[in-house]
Amino acid sequence: AALTGTHGCGHRRAVIADMIRSMTVVGGDGQLREVSDRRFFVHLGLLGVVVQLTLRCVPFYRVRQRCYDNIPLPAFLERSVEIMQSASHAQFWVDFKHGVDGRGKVLGWLRERCGTSEPEPPAEVFPGVGGALRFDPIPLGEAPDWPIHATGSGPWYDMLAFFRLGATLPINDSLQTEFFVTLSALPDALRALSRIPNLEQVMSHGCEVRPLAADDFALSPCHARFGGHALGGPTFAGLHFTMDVDPSGAKVSNAVREIELALRPFGARPHWGKLFTNSVTFLDAVYGPRQHPDCAFFWSTMLEWDPTGKLRNCWFDDVATMGGAQAKL
Repeated sequence: AALTGTHGCGHRRAVIADMIRSMTVVGGDGQLREVSDRRFFVHLGLLGVVVQLTLRCVPFYRVRQRCYDNIPLPAFLERSVEIMQSASHAQFWVDFKHGVDGRGKVLGWLRERCGTSEPEPPAEVFPGVGGALRFDPIPLGEAPDWPIHATGSGPWYDMLAFFRLGATLPINDSLQTEFFVTLSALPDALRALSRIPNLEQVMSHGCEVRPLAADDFALSPCHARFGGHALGGPTFAGLHFTMDVDPSGAKVSNAVREIELALRPFGARPHWGKLFTNSVTFLDAVYGPRQHPDCAFFWSTMLEWDPTGKLRNCWFDDVATMGGAQAKL
């Protein structure tokens, strides 16, 4: 997960790779190397097979969370940027078609570390936005014996996880896709998604939204270079979709294309570990050696450590060589 830019939730928290201090890899040339250059931590396996990770750890802590149900989507969109930054850990599920007025609703969790005192949770998710505090656990289709916690508190490993320890997870025929936009673009991105024809067929499980901080990993879709010049550093939003698999595969392919098309005006970048249909030309325009010095250094290093291409496919060969990445910086 760390190598593909997978992430948690929180506008002050970057992708999981931010917890890495160093890694040991076996490159395509057979050499064992210790990597401590942060720019390389999101490397998709292109720099080698990881045989050891040194991680940054934190002391045990407890989490308190507020869960809000039936937040009206129109009101949420008006204040979504502020809401995403109103807690250290935030997560929302967007249902575009249901709700009291049929204009959409949102289910959300706002989490903080427990302190010496536990304040009463506000009655609504954000002043003037609405939503009702929920205390009953939320059923989850993937793990019916372990529903998701609602409002309450507990140890971090129990409160932060959707798939909790001890849950029985059946194998479901579903696939995932996810795209990242700047947090400031989130309201318009969600509005664009709501206009997709046959929306329920494309997003049968709605859209999960999570904020995250910028990083400095060369191939990360949340690299700071994608965030402009936001005050205090850029923040991004991940828009995640789970799609049911149909026998032909056409439904999923069409859904991914529709989502990509809707999010294209916002410069959306795909999650490396999930489905996308973008071309080599797109990848070069976003991650190619001409786009940023860190990218140029990454691709030249990849070619040096794996000169015969054992750990990559033709896509990455093309991206690496489009801008003359062979020349080391």
